[in-house]
Amino acid sequence: MAKQSPLQKVKAAHGSKEQLAKKVLAFLTCPEGEEQAHFEKRISVMSNIKLLRLFDANEKLTSTWKTRAAVIDAVTKAKFPGGNADYANKLNSFSTARLVGLAQQLKLKS
Repeated sequence: MAKQSPLQKVKAAHGSKEQLAKKVLAFLTCPEGEEQAHFEKRISVMSNIKLLRLFDANEKLTSTWKTRAAVIDAVTKAKFPGGNADYANKLNSFSTARLVGLAQQLKLKS
């Protein structure tokens, strides 16, 4: 069977791009200084690949660690067993996808 295109994946799993964008908007927060309407518009015109990647990263985070704080704590403890507040603060600025990727590189589990 041929590999599905991003559009086919979106339609099969979420129904439509608009529905997937609404799901992604539910867990993203609007950056400071940006209007909510502009942020929602920006998310709604993202590519299917990007929306799928954001959704999948959030699903992995919530299923494995439950919260961003838990994955930040796990990565910090893996790199610095004694703890490192500065590193944890830096990780807090990372996107969810980047945090999940870093945790996967370190082969961390919850």
